[in-house]
Amino acid sequence: MVRKKILIADDDRIIRHTMAKALYKVDDYHIDFVRNGIEATYRMDGSFYDLVITEYKMPHMNGLELTRWINVKFPSVPILVITADGPIKEFQKSGAFACLAKPFNVHDLQIMVQSILDLPRAERIELG
Repeated sequence: MVRKKILIADDDRIIRHTMAKALYKVDDYHIDFVRNGIEATYRMDGSFYDLVITEYKMPHMNGLELTRWINVKFPSVPILVITADGPIKEFQKSGAFACLAKPFNVHDLQIMVQSILDLPRAERIELG
């Protein structure tokens, strides 16, 4: 079975590693990390991802800008936004598949990621 690839974009190293650790417990995902939206665009230009998890507030390119970029360039890739105070309606309009409020429960993150990745690709495109 092919491992699902997840890209986590967050400027907080502790949050990135906490999410990765929580997701490793659910499944053997391949997880890459970046610190901001610009790094995410470079990484996505060179590799395919089954899911992108992004924080809203990041330097250089925030999560909303990244969501818009992904939705244009890779519309079939679902995006999960993690935010404490971001514009959730703007994320939804820009193509985010789902939003998770900070502080988040690790179990909620695990369930949400697993649910998104379990959807057939056609449903991800239609809903996202």
